Amino acid sequence: MIAAIILAYLRGHWQTLVAAVCALAVVVAFGLHERHVQRDKDATVIAGLKAQIVADQGALTAWGQTGKQWQAAQAANDATLQAQRAAGQAALAQVRKDATAHAKALTDALARQKRAYAGNACAAQPLPDGVE
Repeated sequence: MIAAIILAYLRGHWQTLVAAVCALAVVVAFGLHERHVQRDKDATVIAGLKAQIVADQGALTAWGQTGKQWQAAQAANDATLQAQRAAGQAALAQVRKDATAHAKALTDALARQKRAYAGNACAAQPLPDGVE
C-alpha cells in the first residue's frame, strides 16, 4: 500500500495517489475500529471475570459462615447429648438405689414374716409357695 502511494507520487498519478491514500486511511480506520471493538470485548470479559470472582468470594464467605454455624450447632448438640447422658446415668443410679432399697425392704419383710410364722402356735402349717 505504501509502495503504491510512493510510485503514484513519483509518476505524478494524482488520482491513483488519492485513491491509495484513501484506501490506506480506510485500512487504518478499520484497524483502529477493530482494536477498539476488541478492547471493548476484552473489557467486557474482564468485567465478567471480576464479577465472577466477587461472586465466588461471596459464596466462599457464606460457605465459611455456614461451616462455622454448623460447628456451633454441633457443639451445642454435643453439649446437649452429654447433659442427657449425665441425666440418664443419674436416673439409672437412682433406680438402682431404689431397687436395692426395695429388695432390702422385701427381704426384711420376708424375714419378719418367717419369724412370725416360726413364733406362731400354728407353725406346723406349711409356708406359702416361694417362702422358705
